[in-house]
Amino acid sequence: EMGDANRALTTRLEDVQRSLTKLTQEHKELNERLKDEKCQKEQFKKTKNEIEDERRLLDRTVEKLQKEMCEIVEASQKSTQELQVQIDEYKEKNRREMTDLQRQLRDRVAELEQSRMTTKKLQ
Repeated sequence: EMGDANRALTTRLEDVQRSLTKLTQEHKELNERLKDEKCQKEQFKKTKNEIEDERRLLDRTVEKLQKEMCEIVEASQKSTQELQVQIDEYKEKNRREMTDLQRQLRDRVAELEQSRMTTKKLQ
């Protein structure tokens, strides 16, 4: 009976040792998985921060480009207005010169007509 009890206890001890070995291995595997997941989580956090930094940089770049575009548009509008003023002044100058030339032409025609009449009378 003692021998049977001893064998039973030995068998039980071996079963418990196998279970302990199995649980120890599972614990080790779970710790490795936990460590891997922590590393992955840290990598995700780092990547997220890098992406946010890039987004902020892109936002600043977009704002800078928008400001530059506004300045370019304003400069273009100012330049267009200045050119329009120059065109208007040129048109007005041309109109005055044309009017003056037409008046001079009429005067010359009148003088020539007068000269022709005078010449005709003298003949």
